[in-house]
Amino acid sequence: MSELEVLHQLQAAPELLQAINDSASSELSTQQKLRRLYNTQLVQAALSLHEARIRARGVLQNASDLWLTATGLEQATHPCVAAHKAARFPENVRVLDLCGGIGCDAAALSGRGPVTVFDTNEAMLQRCEWNLQQWGCDVPELQANDALQV
Repeated sequence: MSELEVLHQLQAAPELLQAINDSASSELSTQQKLRRLYNTQLVQAALSLHEARIRARGVLQNASDLWLTATGLEQATHPCVAAHKAARFPENVRVLDLCGGIGCDAAALSGRGPVTVFDTNEAMLQRCEWNLQQWGCDVPELQANDALQV
């Protein structure tokens, strides 16, 4: 199953994420219980998402509802920095975000004008879109493409 397929299945199974949130038991026992109900790949993705959401608390707005990866979170521009960078672009001029990631820069840029977000990873583009929706931003044009090909 592709990463994008897993992501869509995870979105369609909010009860899995809720079970992880509600679990008071150790991670191992939680995994064992959930693997009886869901496939291993989906449980692993849900646990990774849960961990990333915990790490994003206090940094990203709506962290508990965002679609994150550990790497995406580590590489994400802090919202204050993204806002500062976005302010340097003229308003109403299309801006290309060449490595969209989880969408922090795109969120800041979307308030200034049209944005096109590129990422080589279609699952990351999906996360970017869902995160922008969580933040109440207009969803920009999204393109699965290598920045070097633009």
